[in-house]
Amino acid sequence: FSSRRRHTRLRTVTGVQTCALPIFGDAAAALQDFDDASQLAPNNSELFAARGEACLQAGRYDAAEADLTCALDVQPQNVGWLRDRGVSRLRQNNFDGALSDFVEATRHDPQFAAAYHGQAEVYLARNDFSLALSCLNRAIDLDPRSIDALLARARCHLELEQPNEALEDAARAIAIDPDVAPARQIRAEILVRGDHCDEAWEDLAHLIRLRKDDPKVYFLRARLEYRRGRLDAAVSDLGIVIRLDPTYADALVDRALIYRAQRRHREALADLVQAVQHDSEHAAEYLVQSGIVSGAEGKYSQALADFRVALKLSPENKAALKGQQLVAELRDSRGSSEHEVPVLPLRKAGASEFRLKMAEGSRETTALASSSTPNPPKDEVITVD
Repeated sequence: FSSRRRHTRLRTVTGVQTCALPIFGDAAAALQDFDDASQLAPNNSELFAARGEACLQAGRYDAAEADLTCALDVQPQNVGWLRDRGVSRLRQNNFDGALSDFVEATRHDPQFAAAYHGQAEVYLARNDFSLALSCLNRAIDLDPRSIDALLARARCHLELEQPNEALEDAARAIAIDPDVAPARQIRAEILVRGDHCDEAWEDLAHLIRLRKDDPKVYFLRARLEYRRGRLDAAVSDLGIVIRLDPTYADALVDRALIYRAQRRHREALADLVQAVQHDSEHAAEYLVQSGIVSGAEGKYSQALADFRVALKLSPENKAALKGQQLVAELRDSRGSSEHEVPVLPLRKAGASEFRLKMAEGSRETTALASSSTPNPPKDEVITVD
C-alpha cells in the first residue's frame, strides 16, 4: 500500500499495513486500502470500524452502517462506533435507529457530549425543538466550546422564537472562531430584524469576505440596505443575488417591489413574471403584486386577469379582492383606454401576515409555473406604499 501512503495515516492491524483515516481528503484511496487490508484481516473489528468511518466521510452511509455494525458485534459498548453508526443512520433518515445508537452511547458514557448532540440532531430532523434544546443544553454543558452544538442550539432558539438566546449562542461561537460563517449569518439575520443596522453591517461585511459567492449573504445585505432607506444599494445587492442564482424568487420579488416604489413598472413586472416561473408555491402572492404593477401602468385587463387567477388559487385573498375592486373602479372611471395611473396603495405587511393570506392557494399553483425551487427563506417581504 506504499503508493497511497501520502494520502493516509498508517497503522498496523495484525501485521497488515493499512490506513486509519484519510488526512489529505482522498477518501477513495483510503477505502481502497481498507478493501485490500480486509482481505488479509477479515475478522478485525477495528479495521471494520476504521473503514466504516472512512465510508462515513465519503458519504457512503449504507456501507458505513454495515461496517460499523460488524465492528459493534465484537465490541458493542464502543461509544465512538455507536456515535458513528448513529450518524450514518441519521444521514439515511433512519431516525429511530440513529436515536437508539446515540442513547446507547450516552448510557455507556454519560459524559459523551457528541452523543447528546446526535440525539438533538434527530429531534431537529423531526422538528421537535424542545427536546432538541434539552439535549443540546447537556452537550454544551459537557463541551462548552463545541461550535456545532452552539449553532444547533441557536437554530433551536430561533425556531422557538427566542432570538436573544440565539444571538447569545451565535456570539459565543464567533468568540471561539471569528470566521464561523453560519454563526455570523444567524447573528446578522437577528440584528437586521431588530434594526441594529451598524452591528449587522459588520457581520455582513465579514460574511462577504468569507462567502463572496453566496447569494444568501447579498440577499440579507439587500434587506439591511432597504431598512436603511438605501433603495439603489438594495437593488444592486439583489442584482448580485439574481446573477449568482437566477431562480432566487424572493430576490426577484423584493427587487420588483422596490422597482414599483421607484415607478419602474416594466422592470418590476418582468421580475414578477420570473418569480412565478421559479417559485410556484407563492404564485398567488406574486400574481397579486403583478396585478398591482399592471394596474399602476394602466393595464387594467392584465391586472384584472392576474387578480382573477390569484383568487382562483386563494379565494379569500383580501389583497386580490381589494386590488380587483380598485382596478375595476379605475377602469370604469377612466374609460377603456389603458394608460399610466397612480400606484395603487399597498400597506406594509410582514411576511408572516402576508404569506398567511396566501397559504390556502399555495399547494395548487404547480400548473402555473414551469419549474419550482426549494422553499425561499421565511423572512419578511419588502413591501412599499
